[in-house]
Amino acid sequence: MIVVAASATLYFGTAMMSDLRGEIQGQDAEQTMREIDSRLNEVAFSDNLEHTLAFDPDEGQSVRIANNAEMVIKLDGGPGCTPFVIPMGSLHYESDGHSTVTYQGGGIWRGTPSGNEMISPPDMEYKDGTLTFPSVNVNGSAGGQVETLRATKNLEYSRERSREYSQLMANCSNASQMTVTVESRYADVWGEYLESEVSTNSTYDLDNADPDDDSVTVTISEGVDFGVGGNESEISVSENATVSTTVLGTEVSSQTPTWWGGMRKHWAPVTMGVVTDDGQMRPWPDGPYDPGDPVTAEQNLNDRETQLSEWTHEFEVEAGATVSLRATQWSCADYDYAGADEYDGTTWYHYNCDDLGSVNLRTDASAGENPENVRVLKNGDEMPVIETRYRQRNAEEVLGPLLNETGHLQLEDNQAVFLFEITDPDATWESAKDDIGDPNYNDAIVLLEIEDQEGKEVAGGFEIRLTTNEVIIETTNE
Repeated sequence: MIVVAASATLYFGTAMMSDLRGEIQGQDAEQTMREIDSRLNEVAFSDNLEHTLAFDPDEGQSVRIANNAEMVIKLDGGPGCTPFVIPMGSLHYESDGHSTVTYQGGGIWRGTPSGNEMISPPDMEYKDGTLTFPSVNVNGSAGGQVETLRATKNLEYSRERSREYSQLMANCSNASQMTVTVESRYADVWGEYLESEVSTNSTYDLDNADPDDDSVTVTISEGVDFGVGGNESEISVSENATVSTTVLGTEVSSQTPTWWGGMRKHWAPVTMGVVTDDGQMRPWPDGPYDPGDPVTAEQNLNDRETQLSEWTHEFEVEAGATVSLRATQWSCADYDYAGADEYDGTTWYHYNCDDLGSVNLRTDASAGENPENVRVLKNGDEMPVIETRYRQRNAEEVLGPLLNETGHLQLEDNQAVFLFEITDPDATWESAKDDIGDPNYNDAIVLLEIEDQEGKEVAGGFEIRLTTNEVIIETTNE
């Protein structure tokens, strides 16, 4: 028993000493790279064009230079606006297999078996639509266990590349969106840094499926960024915002022939509301109405006189909120005659609902009620031609100038359109395109617009101010 205990003490003591030694070496490597960072910045940005870099010569530590990282910045600033490609050569300092500390893009990053972290951020600034990035590109072939290296600024390359970036920016104008893509083994922490520090109005998407080709893309948009929910029937808002909702039109009716050759058109009652994380609102047509009160015919938006009208309501939401709309089609307990007109040689007799009956179909995606019966479309989405019957406008006709000549939506980046189908409980977007009549997603159509409460519109579009300073690292004769 005494021998076993002694062996166990020796084993665990050795393991603890190994972990402690690795932790100390990691701290030493981090401190070394902080000093290297200071020397490289001096070479890149001062009149001192050459410096000596000192490393801890302990066994198990080595230096490696790699040219496998870059940043690509794109602006939607016109056909002549080409991407800005920024090489980010890296200086890796490895310590006994425990961790790697890297100087890359002007920042210091650490990679360990448990994940990546940022030790020191790069010198990047984003303010009022302008991204400023004085980058440092490390180049050279030195490697292995070293005590000193020589760092020299490549002055001609640095000047030429910086002039090139200025010319690229001159070809871009009125950009409303900027995307920053980083290819790096530290892509995940680059993405976190860019999203949190460069812009509060940004989103990023990381794909770590291939560890040898990590990539992160951050998108910075003018105004408020928002996304369509997974069920394509609600909007998620990234920050405090003012939301404007406008009912563009309603089209729900039934038609029956008269015995003397005319047509009766009964306008089915439709009410609508707004649903947010804080509850629901019933603002139209002359509200707001108390959500706890019974719905009455006063709130009907779909009769012969009102169905061509537009109704707008504005409200505020907090960051992270979801916004959806509720549309309800009702039966009618009492129709009243509302006049007649002539159409295509036939007299049409119109009837409006004077007293609501019961709910025929309600679409409220946030409550899980018929989410397939509402579709959210954004700028550039196609609006297929969905034919209708009996003098009903189709969605194309209601949307009008919001569609271009190819049938695609031409919206602002902060706008979306809700299309409702509230007469067919089994409706799907795919089936709507297959035949004439319901489902046709023209029953109620709403334009939603989101504005940042703090007014973060970018005057004149996004701008990029880039300089690149290349530093050549070579072995010394020491």
